[in-house]
Amino acid sequence: MNWKSLYPPIPDVPTVNFHDFLFERPAVRDQEDYTAFIDGPSGDRITFRQVKERVADAATALDGIGLKNGQDIVGILSENSIEFPILILALLKLAVPFSLLPAYATEAEVSTLVKLSKATYIFASAKLYLLALRIAKERGTPADRIFTFGGQVNGVQSLAELIDDVRTRKPPRVPSHPVQDKTPAYLAFSSGTSGLPKGSYDCQFPLMKEANSLPGVMISHRNLYYSGMQPMIVALTVSKVFMPPALNTPEGIPITLAAAPFYHAMGMHNGILRLLAQPGTAIIIPKWDVNLAFDMIKKYSPTNMTIVPSMIYQMVTSPRWETEDLSKLLSMGSGAAYLPPELRKKLLKGTPNVGYFYIGYGMSECTLAAILTPFPLLFDGRFNNRPNMTGILLPGIEARIVRDDGTLAAPGEPGELQVKSGTVGLGYWENEKATREAFLEDGWLRTGDRFSADADGAF
Repeated sequence: MNWKSLYPPIPDVPTVNFHDFLFERPAVRDQEDYTAFIDGPSGDRITFRQVKERVADAATALDGIGLKNGQDIVGILSENSIEFPILILALLKLAVPFSLLPAYATEAEVSTLVKLSKATYIFASAKLYLLALRIAKERGTPADRIFTFGGQVNGVQSLAELIDDVRTRKPPRVPSHPVQDKTPAYLAFSSGTSGLPKGSYDCQFPLMKEANSLPGVMISHRNLYYSGMQPMIVALTVSKVFMPPALNTPEGIPITLAAAPFYHAMGMHNGILRLLAQPGTAIIIPKWDVNLAFDMIKKYSPTNMTIVPSMIYQMVTSPRWETEDLSKLLSMGSGAAYLPPELRKKLLKGTPNVGYFYIGYGMSECTLAAILTPFPLLFDGRFNNRPNMTGILLPGIEARIVRDDGTLAAPGEPGELQVKSGTVGLGYWENEKATREAFLEDGWLRTGDRFSADADGAF
């Protein structure tokens, strides 16, 4: 059988540049300003409107250095920083796709990914500039196409300097570039879990297996719209059964600890894109470190964290787990890998006020998540107390489970999960064979992962 999401559908609207979806909606224009990003260690902060203005100047500056839609791809090689959102949002505005490069991979791995993505420019953090320069030299890319951001290197132009120059000269700001349904927004190298080869590094521990055949996933502006609408529709659905009390935070909005790396889909969407779609503040840490995470929790009292199981393990096994005050955390989530039940139990025991703990399943091929644990009060609570459940289909997702012989599985019967949605990407970058194997002609995506689902829609 086929399963469809229990949530209301996502409105099918003409495709817009995702930058405009974030910044030009009437609801956004009318909302009060708020702190969007805080650099955790330094305390530097930037508000939503300041982000919008800085992105506009950054886009004008990037247009000025010659970046062309349909011709260029920008490789981004950096730890998390407060300038990371500025760079990717400016590129989205220009409709110049970017390639997310793992900041903690080896030089050989990064070089392979730059080659596969055919990046024509590279923006690197100051710490990784020399690595980017060596890779560019190996690829024959001119050194003047390598820029820094989130820090300075003597003699090298930085994103901040490009923005300052625009603000001094005050040229006309470039408008958002119009996009179509299949206009690519970014290129990500999927981590995958089982089945079809989808890549070979995860968000923390890179490990290349078959580098020369590693497919990069193309995600479009339209995919980003569907993914960005998912949490909005979930929040609207929740609001019909539960109205949360006012948050005891400095601005009365959620605060999230952005701990996952921005070069990974989970980190970028939860720490940047989805955060800007609904008011919230992200505390950015450059790189995961369990002691730094505890320091940031103490300093900023976040209300939410979405992290991966390896991070959860480091937290609950740290000596600080028993002594730190985690009472301000109200919701937590885990994704990108399997979370063992014993880890979940220990985590929830140490976070007494977490009223909503969610697990997500997704993949870069469908932009981000396809399945998520529902809020406890939704759907008459019938999905509560199911310890073996991953979750239910998110808005806009249709799914089927297929037996090995290609026929549809019955409820409760395991098989390969396949999904269909506006979030399903365009395919693998310049890899027709891999695209044909995973992205089927009728719109279904083969995940390569085995699931079962009951008649209620619990996966």
